[in-house]
Amino acid sequence: MRNPETMLRVYEELADRFVAQNEPRFRDHCLVLAADAALAADRPQDAERVRQQLLQHNPHHLLRPFASMSEAMQAPDVQEYVADLRRQWPPEFVQKLYLGGRDAPMPAEPVTAEHATPLRTERGTKDATLTPAPPVQAKPVDTPAPRPMPRRPVAAAPMPAPAARARAVESAPRPAPAAPAASPVPPVNPAGVWMATMLLLLGIAGGIGLIFVAFIWPLLD
Repeated sequence: MRNPETMLRVYEELADRFVAQNEPRFRDHCLVLAADAALAADRPQDAERVRQQLLQHNPHHLLRPFASMSEAMQAPDVQEYVADLRRQWPPEFVQKLYLGGRDAPMPAEPVTAEHATPLRTERGTKDATLTPAPPVQAKPVDTPAPRPMPRRPVAAAPMPAPAARARAVESAPRPAPAAPAASPVPPVNPAGVWMATMLLLLGIAGGIGLIFVAFIWPLLD
């Protein structure tokens, strides 16, 4: 199954099968390989027909900027792209896939032109390339730990001079002297009160008697 004309027919039928299965990537690869097989069979008209069919499904394909499939195969990027598809779709696998029908195992995910990074060709920059650009992983940045803020020493209050301390002591308000404690009142003795009262009465009576004898008695004589 290495005849170019046979491979052209097989690739076109596989492309139609992938269209029905809604597999646009495998459809595009089979159409590119079908156009390559048409050129190998010296059928450039069929190669261009297959390229136009590919561009109808995928207007932004790698083969879009070229005027024909023959011109596209002269670009180094397209040659590398087609060679990579040949390695991913060897004839033995294509034959097994073609004969197995819908039950045949699906091929591995090949490199697609719609998700590739643009490269330069002889006609300029293409929309896609063979190998997708790997994602750029940002390197972790080591963030230095914050430096502790230096503590400022607290300035101690200056000690006053001895003369100033003495003036401060003299000008300070002095506390008022405490009132003397009251002496305890002795308990009252009732007998002593009675004796004092009797003595006072006797003294008064004696004084009245002396006044009577001294002044009134002589007048009575």
